Order: sequence, then structure tokens, then C-alpha cells
Amino acid sequence: MMPLLEFSPIDCYFGRFLKEVSGEERKEFLLICSLVSRLTRDGHICLDLEEIANTSLSLPDGPFRLPSLDKLRDILLRNSTVGLPGEFKPLILDGNNRLYLYRYWWYEDRLARYLAEKSKEEEEISPILRGSWETRLRKYLPPERDLWQELAVCLALFKKLIVISGSPGTGKTTTIAKILALLIEMKPNPTPSIFLAAPTGKAAIRIKEAIRKVKEALPCPEEVKKVIPDEAYTIHRLLGVTRNLTSFRYHEGNPLPADLVVVDEASMLDLPLFAKFVAALPKKVRLVLLGDKDQLTSVQPGAVLGDICGGENIDIFSASLVHKIATVTALPMGIEVSSKALALNDCLVELKRNYRFDKESGIAQVARAVREGNAELVLSLLVEGNFSDIRWIKGETFIPYLRSKIREGYGAYLNAARRGEIEKVFELFDSFRVLCALRRSIWGVEWLNRIIEGILKEEGLITSRGTWYEGKPLLITRNDYRTGLFNGDVGIVLAHPNGEGMRAFFREPKGSIRHFFLPHLPPYEVAYAMTVHKSQGSEFDRVLIVLPEEDNPLLTRELIYTALTRAKVGVEIWARATILRNSILRQERRKSGLRDKLWK
Repeated sequence: MMPLLEFSPIDCYFGRFLKEVSGEERKEFLLICSLVSRLTRDGHICLDLEEIANTSLSLPDGPFRLPSLDKLRDILLRNSTVGLPGEFKPLILDGNNRLYLYRYWWYEDRLARYLAEKSKEEEEISPILRGSWETRLRKYLPPERDLWQELAVCLALFKKLIVISGSPGTGKTTTIAKILALLIEMKPNPTPSIFLAAPTGKAAIRIKEAIRKVKEALPCPEEVKKVIPDEAYTIHRLLGVTRNLTSFRYHEGNPLPADLVVVDEASMLDLPLFAKFVAALPKKVRLVLLGDKDQLTSVQPGAVLGDICGGENIDIFSASLVHKIATVTALPMGIEVSSKALALNDCLVELKRNYRFDKESGIAQVARAVREGNAELVLSLLVEGNFSDIRWIKGETFIPYLRSKIREGYGAYLNAARRGEIEKVFELFDSFRVLCALRRSIWGVEWLNRIIEGILKEEGLITSRGTWYEGKPLLITRNDYRTGLFNGDVGIVLAHPNGEGMRAFFREPKGSIRHFFLPHLPPYEVAYAMTVHKSQGSEFDRVLIVLPEEDNPLLTRELIYTALTRAKVGVEIWARATILRNSILRQERRKSGLRDKLWK
């Protein structure tokens, strides 16, 4: 029997509405409609009928057994509210027994068609450029050849869609900066229109700062560096939200004026936004997606980057593409060629050499074992405790331990806040963060933020004037187009330099700092501790990972891997062995038809 199913009022209302509209009396139909709604809220795109056929659902009023797959399909297809792909009905049932809300079927179908077509588009390279490519390539790439970085650069020469995956530290940003410089050098006239984008403001700031730093060291003319963008946008800002807040300025009928668009942290993109985004791109555009396919998926429905990378389909190439690359450079051995490779195979590459962590570092080894689902190796590495950069905290009373970590992690930051050192405050705040798996639990974000504020008051590091004080960190929790603040943006409360009272300061992707009157802020939460989901797109010098004492379906290997890889210098983990083991063994599998549509 499945675990107890809890439906929200909107799930129940949706089921009853379709039941009344169609005149259907059978309980199976009501349950299936409510379940589709509930799964979508949980991040899935569809309901897989094969998984629920002939199973017993655990409901508040007792168990209920569903009929066979054929019977379920018959009940659905006889209903006036259910249609087949291509029909305009509230629910869509496809040939693989997946049931969708119409709009999610439409988003998935639209995105699948776009990616399938875009993956087939290739650039024609003139003989002159072919002759100069090897010289240009050697100028940018390191002497100790990195096969996968080199291959990613070569893919960008031929393909109009490039997807570069890799764990933190594998050089994704460095690689894209080299790609941009090479493409600009090859086509200086007219100057290409290039945009950098990311799903959140924090991620946009990160790629902007990283690209700016990397391009200064590139061995290319200054005129080339000037064309590489200094600005980055959130996807929402790039597309331009209109006044009615329900549509974008750029769309299929008014495409974004771009020749090349780079999207960082693509794993955070949900299906609806991704579909709207590609619809707004011009046909000629070259699209580059950067991300880590093994990280957590988006908070909203979909697991788009994981579906695009297709699991075992990455780093397999067609003989025709390898032959084309061979005409411009001699790649090192190691490329797997397959007669079964699809056009999309030729657009994907995973970077493997890590430039941030030594292979023997604790963070690198533990993160790799987590990604592979090897829970026993993870526990063995942590128990041995032979690493200076990762530590498993156990057998200690948590609150006294937490007190010392909070004093150490946030002391300098809060002192800088009281001195009004705005730039320094943002820099210091990113040096440490507490990461939680859950929002509401004893070890969740809400509980820990209250505990942390209490500790900081007792230590004399904050002086509260009611709700507000210098250094209070805020995390925006809802998009607000009026202020231009978006879900995931991080701000800090500081005294206004001109003595005009408290303001909330936010760093913009463009590099500037804006401030807002406190009553004008959209919904927010305190951000000393944050969920691992909210930390995506961010990096901190050190993190403290806190897991709950009871198991939870939200604890997955993707969550543990994402939490570990937020740290650049050091990680400490507070968790029971059984909870950590179960989390690593549990893999997130979002229901979607996108992977099948792209790869089958």
C-alpha cells in the first residue's frame, strides 16, 4: 500500500470540479484527478498510470484499491475532460500511460520539439576559419590538455545548442568565457549580441563576477574582451516582465534580439519557465546551457537539465561530429563514438577535471561517493576523519556546538554591518552558511533561524530595535515585479549612510546595490540558515549541514550532493548515520515524459 496520501484543498477542488463537469460518478476518476494536481505541486510533470494501477491507495477514510491499467485508461478516455496529445482538454493522456494537466503537457511538448530541432542545427565553417582554429584553440586551452573542456569548445564551433554539465570546480565558467572569446574572434563583424542569464539573482551575480574575472586573463585582444558581457540577468529580467505580470516582453512573436545566450545553473530551471524562455529566442540563436545534472532539480515542476542529459547518454558522440572536429583539431584519445548517437548526443559534454578540489580532498571524495549512491563509502570516509576540509559532527550536544560555530561564522559579518561597510558585509556573509534539508522541523530553517538569532543576541553581536537590526539577512520568498525583487534574492538590513534610518540593501546582477524601505519589501525570511534548495546558485567558503533526526522523503542523494558542493573550503555535517545513509540511497525521480521524448 502507498503511504498515506494527503490532498490539499486545491487538489480536492480540482478533482470535484472535473467530476461535476463531466458527470463522472466513479471514485477512481476523482482520485486520479486529485492525484495529478497533488503530484504537480510536488514537482512532477505527470502521473504515471502504470505505477498506480492495481495498487491500494492509503486515504484518510481508509484504503482504496485502483483497477488495472486497461480499466484506468478506459475510465479516463471515456471522460469528456480527458484528451489525447494534441487535443485541448483539461487532462491529456499520452500513449505511454502518462496523465498530464494540459498546460504541463503543452510546455513539455513545446520544449521537446524545440530541443530536438535545435540539436540538429549546425554551423558551416569556412575553410579559412578551419585553418586558423587549431592555432586559436591552443592559445586559449591549457598545455596539459583537458579533453572534455577542449571538446566543449569544439562543440560550440559546430553546434547551435551546447549543454555543458559538471560539478562545481570543473571550469564551466572558464570554458564558456573561452568559447565566447573564440566565437567573437571568428566573427568580429557584425558584433554579436550576447546575453548571460541565470534563474536567480544570486546565480546571475555569480556568473557575472566569474566571467569578468576570467576574461581579464584571456589571451585575446581588448576589443574581444569588450564584447564579452559584463552584465548578467535573471531569466525573468532578461525576458522582461510586463505590467500585467502574467506575460513577458519577449515571446514567440517578439523574440529576444540575441545571437548567443548563456544560461548558468540550468538545473534550477523549471519546465514552464524553460518553455517560455526558449519560445522567446530567435531561430538563429546559439544557446549554451551550463549546470550540474546531479544537483537538486528546480523547486517548481520539472527536472529539465537531468532529462536533457539523459543519464547514460552523455559523452557519447556520432562519428560524423568527431570527423568534423578532426578537420580543425586533433583531439586526445578518449571520445566514445556510437552509431546509435542522436543529434542531441552531439550537444552534450560533461567536464570531469576538477580545478578547485584536489582529487584527494575530503569534499571531492565524499561528494563523488554521494553522487554514485555509495552510502557505505561516504560513512567510511567520514568516520576515518582523515580530511581537513570535511568533518562529521556526532556525539556532541548540538546547541553548545552551534553557539561556537555561529559566533565564528557570523561575528565578523555582523561587526562589519554595524560599521556600515556595505560591500564588505556582502562578502563576509557569503563566507559561512547553515544549510538545512527542511523548512519546518526541529532541525529546520525556521527553528534554526530563531535559535541563531537568540545566540547572536546573547553574544552581543546584534542589538535588536524591535524587528530590525544592522546585519539582519533577508531571503526573498516570492517574485515581486513591482520592486524587481525575486524569489531567492538575498538582502541585508543596514543603516542608511545618510542617517535616514534602516534600509534593506540588495546586490544587483549588474553590480550596483539597491536599497528599499523595509515596509515595501515582498515576503521574506531570515537567512542565517537556509534550505539546500534555496542555496542553489550560491557558493560559500564554509557550510554547516544540518539534517533532521527523523527520516523524510525529501532527504535524497541530490540534496546531500548539492549541500556538499556549496562549500569551497570546508564542510561540517550534523546528522545521524541512519539518516545520512538513507538520504544517499534515496534518489529523486520526478515524473516526466521529456526524457523519453528526447531520447526515444
